[in-house]
Amino acid sequence: MVEEIFRQHQPLTWDYLTAIATAAPRKRNGVLQERKIRPVNRVATHVMSVLNFSRNQEAQLLPTLEAMYQFATLASYDTFAYNSRIARTTAYSTVLRTLQGLSEQEAEAVKELGCDLTKYGVLVTDNVQNYLLQRDARIGRINTMNIGLAATYIEVEDIDPKAFDLEDKRHRLANSRRSGLTVHELHRLIDHQHICDVMGLQSLLTLATYVPELAHVKEHVSKLYRTRHACRVQ
Repeated sequence: MVEEIFRQHQPLTWDYLTAIATAAPRKRNGVLQERKIRPVNRVATHVMSVLNFSRNQEAQLLPTLEAMYQFATLASYDTFAYNSRIARTTAYSTVLRTLQGLSEQEAEAVKELGCDLTKYGVLVTDNVQNYLLQRDARIGRINTMNIGLAATYIEVEDIDPKAFDLEDKRHRLANSRRSGLTVHELHRLIDHQHICDVMGLQSLLTLATYVPELAHVKEHVSKLYRTRHACRVQ
């Protein structure tokens, strides 16, 4: 996205920087070698980002993204101070305000989704632990374990609304059929024939994809695999 903006609004600067960053082509045994490290477009994008952010503090899309990455990797405060001074990232305080703002936006979006009876989703939660090690020993400072809860809301699409029918769930809980559930009953509910069919077709599809002599049956096997799998999913 940032690269596209630079290409559109600063084509001359982009051409200059890409020309500077592009090394002379190299050949090995007469074969032209493709450049695999330090891609020119990415190098030019970061250089232009630094120059633009140094000139205009509003041009901070890439600096903000890099600052958020450093924040997520627990970079030290001194690292933020140095990178902010050379216009590589935003300041530490700016990162905190940005994350707070994004958190509030996501919270509002989740609240709206939660009030929308036409949409369905699941909430995945997990505990978060971060050990705060005091590297500068002073009076009153101790090492602590920061413990919290992280949650991710996932919107589920193309689903039968009956799957989220609260009254149906209450009815099933009241019947308490779970009390009679056994391992043998779970084993009986598994469609073993379907599993064997799909695994066999998947193996055949792999062979037809990577064995040149079987390329002529690849489309047929692929169609059988999709049909069998889709039939069971529905």
